[in-house]
Amino acid sequence: MSKKLVLSFETERDGILNFTINNPKEGLTADEVNQEADAIIESKALISKDGAPVRLKSAKIITQDVEQLV
Repeated sequence: MSKKLVLSFETERDGILNFTINNPKEGLTADEVNQEADAIIESKALISKDGAPVRLKSAKIITQDVEQLV
């Protein structure tokens, strides 16, 4: 089973920028996610065609379970 944390940010020109982190730590809290998202926004390290992220829109942990048949 694998897990991914997907952070979706609104950008300067009303776009959406998704940032995926593989295998996030267990027990991650909303406060921790918000603090790190703020750091990402302030750093201006991520830029898309719609500009830099300005606000965290959502954060989701996606769990994937793969069953190999052959």
